[in-house]
Amino acid sequence: MEPTSPPWLPPGAPETQPEGMLRISDGQSFQVIWPVHLAGWLALGWQLDWPQPAGAGPAPGLEAVGPLVFPVITALLGGPFHARAEKPYRAVLQGSGFTPDLSLKITASTGETLSPTDLTYANATEMALSLDSRLLQVACHLTVVAAIGSLASLPFQVQLLEPADAPVPATPADLDGMTKAELLAFARKTYGQKLDSSLSKAKVLAAAKALGRGPEAEAGPGSVIGLDGAQTGLGQDQDPQPGWLLGDDQDAEEPEAVPGVPTDLLI
Repeated sequence: MEPTSPPWLPPGAPETQPEGMLRISDGQSFQVIWPVHLAGWLALGWQLDWPQPAGAGPAPGLEAVGPLVFPVITALLGGPFHARAEKPYRAVLQGSGFTPDLSLKITASTGETLSPTDLTYANATEMALSLDSRLLQVACHLTVVAAIGSLASLPFQVQLLEPADAPVPATPADLDGMTKAELLAFARKTYGQKLDSSLSKAKVLAAAKALGRGPEAEAGPGSVIGLDGAQTGLGQDQDPQPGWLLGDDQDAEEPEAVPGVPTDLLI
């Protein structure tokens, strides 16, 4: 939607603001726009600029300093920010229209209100602060509002991430991409189970996936023949097994049993 006509107003023009619209300034000219277009104009360097209410003048003893300017927040640097952080973050608020008496209100989407500390004015576009997220337990959104007296900025949202010490979910193993030998070794190392190395890779793969689904899947369609002849697909790995069982040499023959020596021949 186009700005109201005339779109460009010289600095000396009457300071009017049609109802429901916003007035912005680039320091030389003014323009009135619909609120939906505000973000785009701010990105081009314009500032949100409201005139003083009609009939309002400076406080007694103070000189007029021009129209009041609402603070605008464009960024909060110093992240990424995490919940339950070990210590407060030192952050920098960026925007426009900042003054030394600017105050901040930070509200979490979980309901908590944060009180920024060490708020330090640098200039009209930057302020430093300490952001303490130690009391927040989960990821959420933080809504930041800057205010100068009765003039408040539009809400600015910041993402607060999960606690840095939160456990990372394990990445599922890519069983389909493993060789037969890798599947046999994976089953033994991960689940403490041995699979029959004489079976085809497809059956070994099915048995390995059954292990990942839990005990209830062991007797299902994916079960395979174990070393003891039982249709389980698994066997408890109580004792170390020879290398051929783990697939170190898939083409090797199972070693023949050495005939036992009669005990009555022993001296």
